[in-house]
Amino acid sequence: MSSETAECRWDVSDLRTRYAPATQFGQGLISTAPWVNLALIVVFFLLLPMNFVLLTGISIELPESDALEGAPYGLSAVILTQPGERRGVRREVVFFNDQPFDTANPVDRSALARSLQEAAATAHEGTLTIIADREVKHGTVTMLYTQALKAGFRLVHTATRTKNVSPDASP
Repeated sequence: MSSETAECRWDVSDLRTRYAPATQFGQGLISTAPWVNLALIVVFFLLLPMNFVLLTGISIELPESDALEGAPYGLSAVILTQPGERRGVRREVVFFNDQPFDTANPVDRSALARSLQEAAATAHEGTLTIIADREVKHGTVTMLYTQALKAGFRLVHTATRTKNVSPDASP
């Protein structure tokens, strides 16, 4: 047995020098393979943070403002308009704590007031941000603003989209 294993030894010392591709093209492919792998890895890492699947949702178009001030992050109420049953009539809905409240329905308005009171009692910051679409009537924003103050919120902010204002522009 020991004589058989001694005869089956592989000699790999000159294996690298024995491989000679038939063409120069074959030699080039082998030497560029690591660089191609590196390039593909970089491309995958660049594509990784991109969003390939778009989530369905509602687009809110905020009104523009010159104000550059901000508000602390806290609770927010979103007011949207939806097409109504009649043509040309829009229905306004307030979303607060993942609950929709129809502003035209008195029962929903009182339920919104109760929900605002419960949230104001537990909110540690005491601020509410109203995010209203540009199509929402001013009366609806004012109604929500006064309900939030009556509920106990100390600060009520209205969200806007900042205009592209140059830093040297003076008010």
